[in-house]
Amino acid sequence: MRSSRAWIGSRDLSDLDALVVAIGVNDALRLTPVEDFERGLADLLANTVSRMRPDAVVTVTSIPPVGSLPAFDGTIAKITAAHRDVLNGSARRLAESRRVRYLDVSAFTGAGGRPLGPAESYAELGRRIAVDLGTQLVATRPDPKPRPPQPDKLWDWSGTEEIVELAAQGGAQELNRLAHEAQEAFRVELAVVSLVDGDRLYYGNNTDVMPGSVPLDLSFCQYTVAAGEPVIVPDTRRDPRFADNPLVELSYINFYAGYPLRATDGTVIGSFCLQGSRARDGRTVSIDELRGYALQAQIEIQRYEKPTAPPPTGARYSFG
Repeated sequence: MRSSRAWIGSRDLSDLDALVVAIGVNDALRLTPVEDFERGLADLLANTVSRMRPDAVVTVTSIPPVGSLPAFDGTIAKITAAHRDVLNGSARRLAESRRVRYLDVSAFTGAGGRPLGPAESYAELGRRIAVDLGTQLVATRPDPKPRPPQPDKLWDWSGTEEIVELAAQGGAQELNRLAHEAQEAFRVELAVVSLVDGDRLYYGNNTDVMPGSVPLDLSFCQYTVAAGEPVIVPDTRRDPRFADNPLVELSYINFYAGYPLRATDGTVIGSFCLQGSRARDGRTVSIDELRGYALQAQIEIQRYEKPTAPPPTGARYSFG
């Protein structure tokens, strides 16, 4: 809940037809106080609904029964069941007070009442939302008017788009090689090339286990990019910069080391970083070795930088 607004960021919501808020499983599991849950959901709805068109459909889904998720079946489901019901009651009241649709999601079960696996559970949740959302969209927009195509996104650095597209298809071969070697050399779970664009941080590799992008305000690499020099965080759980960062809890990243990456003009555009699940003494990381991997990655990503267009022939300039 704490990170939801950051994920949405400052993007334009006026062109959206629908918004679905499916959130709260973690709150049920950790027994989040009802007041905190209500405050977070109210803040999220206030920040999003007001930025959408009047005919847009907004739906808040209930927290599914925790026992429907195989990883939490049994004792955990029994402990959290009552709290889930209380949180769902609060979510329903908030949705109704803001004239937002509330969708009650019951247990996920297969043929014969058998429990569904994780992938099947997500698919079933998506199906129920799609059926309900489709009905609402048809009812509110029986004759939708076509809107003009949106302009192409303008990237801060010209090479980011191609690298991000490659990451979605498995990643550039050279970046993957460097990441794998760095993971082995430093004994960490992940080595990542990150690129900053606006209020988001995009990943150029390892997106099979990482999201394609995260809000810059929640990212670990923001400090490396801002400083323009290496940053090592021995234990993110004990560093004041990450004290209230929900990604520490959600990602299990407890160790971080980053080295800045630059465009050909010297501008810092991202970082080559190491992420590990175990805290460790920062002195065990060789800055020179990390620099070596970062500079190799920098040479590779600069290959994707588009040349600046030359001035038109016959252009005249005045120098004062």
